[in-house]
Amino acid sequence: MYEIDEQVNFQALKDVYDNIQNFFNSFQPKNDISIDDLVELYSNDDDFLKELKSIDNSMNEILGILNSIGSLDNEFYNFFSIRFMVNYLVEHIRLFLINIAFINNLFNEFFKLIHRKLLANDNYEDYYCNFIKFLEKQKDFFYMEIYEYDGDYENLIIEITNILW
Repeated sequence: MYEIDEQVNFQALKDVYDNIQNFFNSFQPKNDISIDDLVELYSNDDDFLKELKSIDNSMNEILGILNSIGSLDNEFYNFFSIRFMVNYLVEHIRLFLINIAFINNLFNEFFKLIHRKLLANDNYEDYYCNFIKFLEKQKDFFYMEIYEYDGDYENLIIEITNILW
């Protein structure tokens, strides 16, 4: 019975991944248009904005599926990092357009990892170690080159620090 549930979960993950890949494969911004014009164009494109929202929904669906598969605890937590980075980029259309290959690469590598795990690949541990190195490099790039801290929690941090002193 467990194998059937795992197969259903694997198929559900594959379906979500296929939907995400269909978006990335169909979305080809023109290279001869400036980034400012692309931002203006896509910021007002309801179909595009719905697709971005569907990426967010897909990531929530992925988390739900990963959470239901007990043998994927590490991968579940790794996906939280991916989800944070992708959500940040989706919320900022300019950054999304500039970093679309970065996002696609995160999804591709994560789903290769899940595929290996669910197929009980003998080399999974080595592959997982390589994936962790890849994810750490991506997180470093994201936080050093893309993410801009807006200071939203600065006052809260000061209040908590004052309470603790």
